Amino acid sequence: MSGFTLLVCGMQIDHSQPGSLGGVADRLVAPIVQAARQAAYVVGLREWHPADHVSFAARHLWRKPGQQVVFGERALELQPIHCVQGTFGARWLPGIAGLPWSLVVDTGARRDVDHYSAFEEADGADTGLLPWLKARDPGMLVLAGLPLDGLLGATFEQARALGFEVRLLEGGCSLLHQLEVSPAWREPHAMWWSPG
Repeated sequence: MSGFTLLVCGMQIDHSQPGSLGGVADRLVAPIVQAARQAAYVVGLREWHPADHVSFAARHLWRKPGQQVVFGERALELQPIHCVQGTFGARWLPGIAGLPWSLVVDTGARRDVDHYSAFEEADGADTGLLPWLKARDPGMLVLAGLPLDGLLGATFEQARALGFEVRLLEGGCSLLHQLEVSPAWREPHAMWWSPG
């Protein structure tokens, strides 16, 4: 085993207080940077949306963020415009931008396809993360960032289903708008990891 691979999810400006979603990503930077110093590989999981992405409420006439629409066979919760490709809000947060990236995986990059996990898009299309990991000795996967109730949580569950040893970074994960982690994510305690 080569140590561990750190997967850093959603640590972008739009997921912080100055951004369009007003999240808490900026409060997770320090523990993520500490863990990255010890990781064998550091992988960025980045939302990278076109300006008219299907998940944006602005694309759907008379719809507001938080409302749901049926798109294909899935219910889709609509979001404010965020993490648009090439914009300020899609940039990594200060402190995160300088991490020694081994790979950056873009999610939600196609106009008409939503994203749920960093391993595959909603239509099952491969993002390239799984073959990249299989070509290496990634060791344990340690996930950090946000949101636990979105991309980060779905990536964690799929990594476990794929047979990886996977943990969440203690102090380095949260829901989008709050640092408090629900009891559902606190149990079992074995899912949490700290660089010590």
